Amino acid sequence: MNLSARKRRERKAVLSVAGAEVGPAGEEQEEEVAPAQEAEPADGGAKSGEAEDSADGANLEQLSQCLIQPPTQHPYFLLLLGCDKQDFVIYVMTRRRHVFGRRPQPDKGGYVDTFLCAPDILPRHCCVREAEPAPGPALVRPFRGAAVTLNGGALVREAELHPGDLLGLGQHFLFMYKDPRTPSPGRQDAFQAYVESREPELRYRPQEEEALLREIIRLQGATAFNLAPAFLLGLCLEHSTRVLEPSHFPRLVARMAQLVKEAVWEKIKEVGDRQPENQQDKGQVGALSIEEVAADLRPLMLWMANAMELLNLVQKKVLDLEKELDLEGSSHDALLSSDLETCDEAMAVLDEVIMSTFQQSVYYLTKTLYSALPALLDSNPFTATADLSHAQELSTMPEGIRGTLAIYQATLELTRECELHPDLVSQTFGYLFFFSNASLFNTLMERGTGGPFYQWAKAVQIRTNLDLVLDWLQGVGLGDIAAEFFRKLSTTANLLCIPKTSLVKVRGACRGRCDHSASGEWGTGPVPSKGHQLPSGPRVGTGWLGGRGVAGNVPL
Repeated sequence: MNLSARKRRERKAVLSVAGAEVGPAGEEQEEEVAPAQEAEPADGGAKSGEAEDSADGANLEQLSQCLIQPPTQHPYFLLLLGCDKQDFVIYVMTRRRHVFGRRPQPDKGGYVDTFLCAPDILPRHCCVREAEPAPGPALVRPFRGAAVTLNGGALVREAELHPGDLLGLGQHFLFMYKDPRTPSPGRQDAFQAYVESREPELRYRPQEEEALLREIIRLQGATAFNLAPAFLLGLCLEHSTRVLEPSHFPRLVARMAQLVKEAVWEKIKEVGDRQPENQQDKGQVGALSIEEVAADLRPLMLWMANAMELLNLVQKKVLDLEKELDLEGSSHDALLSSDLETCDEAMAVLDEVIMSTFQQSVYYLTKTLYSALPALLDSNPFTATADLSHAQELSTMPEGIRGTLAIYQATLELTRECELHPDLVSQTFGYLFFFSNASLFNTLMERGTGGPFYQWAKAVQIRTNLDLVLDWLQGVGLGDIAAEFFRKLSTTANLLCIPKTSLVKVRGACRGRCDHSASGEWGTGPVPSKGHQLPSGPRVGTGWLGGRGVAGNVPL
């Protein structure tokens, strides 16, 4: 506002231009008038000079405001439509985050950069923040309940704000966003960038949402992309957060969870109806093979995988909602808290879907395992048909363990085909191995009394079968989980592999130590040295029979 001496010297040239635009009675004044005024009589020169100086001062003050240059290092908002004559023409964005709003009452609301006076402007109406990293398109977001338009369309979610975009606040203010640091691309450039973009996007009208969701659910299993439902539902969530009003997102999540739950419950019922025990009135039906069980469980596994992915997407969006809750302040806590509660209920439904599909899957798999596991205790791996040198090939395995390994292999292939989350894969096999270990151990305890299991030769067969199973599981990447859950059975097999004579010697040594301990005469009898080890058992292949379980490579 402070004009330099040079600008004051040039004021007559400025006034002459202004005078040519608007003159008395609306007529244009020519620049040649200035020389004519200089030829006025000397007696009227002082009076006319004073009038001229007064007029020059008033016009100069107005024109000086019009000559303000826009900033060159900061984005700004150019006012196109205002509500009051006192509104500025340019509002400079001096912070990375710029908030428009009405002057708040004391102790209410947060910081506001630009105050606007209009009845429909909220205390915190709209927020614009610079891109990170700058330069780039800014992001504009209305606060809850604020009327904001972007290029003529209602804005309900955060969107990109490009130079040249028109931002409307309420019914009275219209701004053009300008950023002198970045060139403004044309519509053709923006359209070309959209066409060449590989980022997927799904757009739909609100009235088409229900039909779209049902179509996505119906396509489960009908496409080669197994995670298509979660992917498409995730695009629907993106569309909701980008285009639709904020209160729509929780309702959308709840509807998705309900549709997924209904589809899963229907699949569970179908699998149950196909079980042999439910078909006794249709003739004699044998137990289902692992191939048939895997085919029945495929829809459940697919929904387990999709529900897990969808749950992860919803959790990410809920975190964004919680950040918005912190940003909004205390004025809208009730609305956002209600949204978060709705989202929590929907996530609980998805969690229930995951748990139900998991339980049904392991139930039918363990049911199949139950009939195959006893062969691991009863069969002899040292047969002419068994080729222990190709332990990773299922067809060369001893027949006694082939059925158990076939179930593990079919389950692994099913989890990979359905693209199940790694955490769910680990939990599935952890449950199967836990069941296998408990079932075999209980069978060994129940049938061992008076039976052949407590004989050294039989123990070697059990230890060998277990070694082959664990080696095969190690080869397919499940060795760590198997070693953890088969520990009890492995330790028991190690104990049974110790020769009877060695056990008798150890028993005698232990009894003698106990007798001396009872009499207090530790020094009179043979006490095993600190480094004493039990006699080693026989070897099979390249590893000790006692090499599994807690003993490591040292025989028990």
